[in-house]
Amino acid sequence: MVMQEGSRTLIVVCRKAFGRVIEHVLRREGFRDFQRGDISLAGSMAVAAGEGASEVFVLRVDDKSARRLAQIVRACPARGSAGDLLELYTIDHEW
Repeated sequence: MVMQEGSRTLIVVCRKAFGRVIEHVLRREGFRDFQRGDISLAGSMAVAAGEGASEVFVLRVDDKSARRLAQIVRACPARGSAGDLLELYTIDHEW
């Protein structure tokens, strides 16, 4: 994989019930190349998932896309506090 300048890895950790919403948003925004799995997918990373979190999405994004996805997902009208439903992490790739 060629690293593009300004690219990041975006990690979304969420409850299983919210996973379908995240996948729908990603596909609607044009992302097709992402990994989806249970929390063990992020097991080797220092991701402190909130209680009840069980799904992880990992994808490569540019800065603009990362900000847009964060805004969309955080604006989702769901019950419960945002911390209970999902957590977003970005990893910068500066070599």
